[in-house]
Amino acid sequence: MGFWQSVGKFFKIGQGPNSPSTSLTGPGSVLGGMGTIGNTGHLQMMMRNEEVFSVITRLANTLASLPVHEYKQYEEVTDQISDLLRNEANPSMTSFQLFSQLETSRNLDGNAYAFIERDAKGQPIGLYPIRPSSVIVMRNIDDDSIWYRVSSDDMNFTVYNTEIIHIKHISPLREVLGVSPLDVLRGTLRFDDSVRDFSLSEMDKKESVHYKVRPKCQS
Repeated sequence: MGFWQSVGKFFKIGQGPNSPSTSLTGPGSVLGGMGTIGNTGHLQMMMRNEEVFSVITRLANTLASLPVHEYKQYEEVTDQISDLLRNEANPSMTSFQLFSQLETSRNLDGNAYAFIERDAKGQPIGLYPIRPSSVIVMRNIDDDSIWYRVSSDDMNFTVYNTEIIHIKHISPLREVLGVSPLDVLRGTLRFDDSVRDFSLSEMDKKESVHYKVRPKCQS
């Protein structure tokens, strides 16, 4: 049994106060298993535009390179949690890779998610990034609590908000989802592409034109 199958079996409906049952409503952050970055549209947009690609790469690498410190009562501590954040997020991913993927997803889709794996005592022992389009954010209308439903080909479970790390871009007041910067820039990016296409086509036309010089008439 794989890791995500074990997670789905353990979280049959979730943990936390007031089981969500049928009282959940959600904005449907169908924005997108494990370790994959961004939805197809945003990813293609980034790959087609070198400025967007370079900016997101710089942001992701810079943030992932920053030092991480854990403090308890103003004193820096070193324990299992700090080791997850500084060295190895899970058995197949370094902390640098985790932060880089989360920051990339945040800048592509406006939201980034990571599942917190816990031991029998409830202590975090692993952090696993989840594709944003696999996550639906739901609000329990009974107590206004936030739940996360993760659904894809290899995982299907619902958990309370304490089991998911949700990093989002700027969002309107009381909104639970971040705004994708690429959706905001989509019109600008399309205009930029169209200008480039037009310029290139015009250059091609000019290069393909053959000028005929008519000799001057002798009087």
